[in-house]
Amino acid sequence: MDGLLISVTEQGVSPRPPVLFPSRSIDAIVYSSPHIYLLTRDEITIISLEDSRVSQTLRAEQIEVLCSLDGSVFISTACNLYQVHMVSIERQADALFKCGKFDEALSVYEKRLRKHFDADCMSEVFERSEEEVVSVVRRQLCPSLKALLEHDSHKATQLQHI
Repeated sequence: MDGLLISVTEQGVSPRPPVLFPSRSIDAIVYSSPHIYLLTRDEITIISLEDSRVSQTLRAEQIEVLCSLDGSVFISTACNLYQVHMVSIERQADALFKCGKFDEALSVYEKRLRKHFDADCMSEVFERSEEEVVSVVRRQLCPSLKALLEHDSHKATQLQHI
């Protein structure tokens, strides 16, 4: 059976839809806007309150403590202390672009635009997309074009005009 997370105001009204998450024994729960962190025996489940869904699950073997201090989330093992923070949308998209996952990267930006539309963000998407497309073309297409040009000088003349 799954767990159900329902947030309510002081008046008992739920301002957002409930969130389902895998039912396990919860050792700790921490809120750091806009996320809720749940620590179980072997994982940390991160729930986004912006879209009412589980946004990430991390392996957390040997984690002993999950806590929030001054707005930051910390986890610790018997020997180490770590600060947990979400990666910015820009860094997520950059990593996806570099892996050649263009549709996923644009999807990340699309989600951002739906939540917080502004012209600067839109131009940033196009600038990044153009830079990454040029980079991929240079890495993957240029060697193929070079090989083609070496074999057919007539096509080489045509392609040089492009």
